[in-house]
Amino acid sequence: MGRLQLLFALLLLSKGDSFSVLSMRRNKKPSCIHHPAVSFDQVMEGLDLLYPPQDLEQRNAASRADGYWAYIKEGKDVPLETTYGEFDIEFFRRILERMMELYDNTDSTDDKLVFCDIGSGAGRLVMAAAALFPDRFQVCRGIELLESIHKVAEETLEKVKVSRDENNDVLPSQTPPASSNNNNVQTQSAHQQQEDSWVSKYEAQYRQLAVASATPITTTTTTATTTATTTNNYRLPPHSIPMADMELLCGSFEHVHFGDSNLIFVFSSCMSGTILEQLGQAVAQQCASGTLIVTTEYAIPSLPVLETMDGTCQVVGGTSTAFFHRVQ
Repeated sequence: MGRLQLLFALLLLSKGDSFSVLSMRRNKKPSCIHHPAVSFDQVMEGLDLLYPPQDLEQRNAASRADGYWAYIKEGKDVPLETTYGEFDIEFFRRILERMMELYDNTDSTDDKLVFCDIGSGAGRLVMAAAALFPDRFQVCRGIELLESIHKVAEETLEKVKVSRDENNDVLPSQTPPASSNNNNVQTQSAHQQQEDSWVSKYEAQYRQLAVASATPITTTTTTATTTATTTNNYRLPPHSIPMADMELLCGSFEHVHFGDSNLIFVFSSCMSGTILEQLGQAVAQQCASGTLIVTTEYAIPSLPVLETMDGTCQVVGGTSTAFFHRVQ
């Protein structure tokens, strides 16, 4: 890549454009930029609809149902790793793009990758990965220890499922050109009605879910439970954005299988050194050579760090550091 091309690409990236240096790189593997018919703003609109920022405290309350009060009742200190927080999506997108670039620079011939978010909470990053890169991921997986917030993720997953008939509909971005102005107006009206119905449907469902999730859950389990589907049965409202397949597991990373993952993300900013050591052991036991894993704020002691990346993350005070590791 020439200097002028590189400067131009960096300039676009600095302005938040969806253009990626990856699209300029000659590689036989699929480009890992997000779906060409999807804008980042539309994905954010969909995520904010599913996870309203103003309802963050309700999601926090759901996570505390068995990740906080159980310890308080027993007079124990609450482990920091049970803290619920929501990672910045723009920084997450940059991390995923860099992970895919690093993975594509290996000898691997995998075109479809498996993404895993360990400590997936309400499933927000799983949804983001599936919507931003639907053509690159075979499945986006979330693993969450706390049953209460995992339930929120399962309920949210149900919101983006579509029936077979809905899945065969023509997307707004794929609608053939109208033959007349009247047809065009009718088409736009139909699309607006579809978006309005998405918004009404999911606002009502989320508020019901928030009430249900506030009820403490006393039953816990170490056995993984799964919510999964087959091929492209999900779309992100309100723009009906196609999403990669998703899978949600409830359990500890020490007892849940994730060894087929190519890319792993861990929002580890509140994890102790002991937890990171255990995570490193689980990764070494399960994952194949070449698997990439990113942690935040703290590196995994047993894995070599390839590089770091800084980005905005309000929940940690403004700036977060991502550590990129590769399994040897």
